[in-house]
Amino acid sequence: MSGRPSTKRVGEMIRTIGTVMLLLPAIANLGFGSPAIAADRISWFVTHFPPGYIRVGENIGTGHMDRLLDHFQKGLTGFNHLTVDGPLTRALASMRRSDGVCNNGVFKKPEREEYVAFSKPYVWIVSNRLIVAEDAMAKVAPHVGADGVVNVEILLNDAKIRFGFGKSRSYAPVVDNTLKALAGDPRGQAVIHSETLMKMIAGGRFDVTFAYPTEATHQLRRLGLTPKLRYFPMANVARFFPVHVGCSKKPIGKRVIAEVNKIISAAGAYPAWYRHYEKNLSPDAVKELRAFVPTAGKQ
Repeated sequence: MSGRPSTKRVGEMIRTIGTVMLLLPAIANLGFGSPAIAADRISWFVTHFPPGYIRVGENIGTGHMDRLLDHFQKGLTGFNHLTVDGPLTRALASMRRSDGVCNNGVFKKPEREEYVAFSKPYVWIVSNRLIVAEDAMAKVAPHVGADGVVNVEILLNDAKIRFGFGKSRSYAPVVDNTLKALAGDPRGQAVIHSETLMKMIAGGRFDVTFAYPTEATHQLRRLGLTPKLRYFPMANVARFFPVHVGCSKKPIGKRVIAEVNKIISAAGAYPAWYRHYEKNLSPDAVKELRAFVPTAGKQ
């Protein structure tokens, strides 16, 4: 018996294939996996930095930036969302290279605007502060101005001041440049983790350090430490910084930003999502923030 199909059978096969080809557009319109109508996927990069992003341990996903990301993902209903653990450097490199890459904790910098589409500011954070151990206030007090601001360049060059800071950490240009100029000074000590800084200042190992107030509060609470600390704004460092959603400056990323801006605009002058951030701020800092944000520029 021949393995070759008959002429009649070949004709039937051709007609069947033709029918299937005609039906494909209709099948696609029903939504059965057609790439043309599939929702665009957004890869949201996050990195462990408590209390903003908490990506390890039993409280994973409960940081204030985690909760803000969840708010945006729920509001962006026309997209499929994937949360990816990875540092901001990787997120920025991916934004430059690919479309559909976002991060909800980006500072707007001129060098990033070439390849990152930025949302309006959606949350303002209290900037890094000089943290002073209460026992060291006698040494630090002469450097505190009448407005409560400290000139860090002068302070850190005071031979009586011992200071700690995060290794490879950026605080603000004036702080970073001063620490760089003092590299090798035995009064200074670099450590890797912020929780180590909190342990060391609580234990009297140095007089001052630097951190976001929310970061310090979270780490001290987690470690069960209750040292008496003071927080001071620093000269030439803005009191507050705006945080943006940043996405690939490509078609999908731009559409995400357009939708994010609608969510931000609808949220009001002091959005309800600030309550997540305020949990790790002192009452006076909350009061200051609430007074500032409604007057801040939104563009």
